[in-house]
Amino acid sequence: MKKNIKLFIDEKNEKKLNEIKQKTNIPITRIINILISELEEEKELITDIVDDYETEVRFKITAYEKEFLKKQALKNGTETITTEIKYRLLNSMYKNAIFTPKEKQELSKARYELNMIGLNLNQLLKQIYTKDDYRIDKDEIKGLILQLTEKIKVLKDEWNNYIQFADKRI
Repeated sequence: MKKNIKLFIDEKNEKKLNEIKQKTNIPITRIINILISELEEEKELITDIVDDYETEVRFKITAYEKEFLKKQALKNGTETITTEIKYRLLNSMYKNAIFTPKEKQELSKARYELNMIGLNLNQLLKQIYTKDDYRIDKDEIKGLILQLTEKIKVLKDEWNNYIQFADKRI
């Protein structure tokens, strides 16, 4: 029995499907059917894939709990109540080893700032070592080093906070 279904795939997979279609001149629906048939032959693989997302859990919560989870979702950057609940569940299962989107964003920001400091130091040293006539203004260098030291101190404190937090999680 044939049935029409709507299928959503990401752009990368769509591109791959179209490439296969062009190379083999086989319709996309047939390509998908072939892939499914091949997966069925490897029962363990298909079972593992299906089992990963097969279970759905439903439960009721109070209006207060719902509002609390909404606020926490916005605060943590998880955006939806479902994602917030899943995040909290996984953290309790894996002893708080998972970072929130906002924590990941802060870590990325700190890494970016640290990279920028490294680039600034590199450029400064390149200027000093490559130009014989480069005049070093000691006050300017002192100011730059103080700025860099302050930024490094702030980043170090942020990293230490995250490391302590992560140590408590694991």
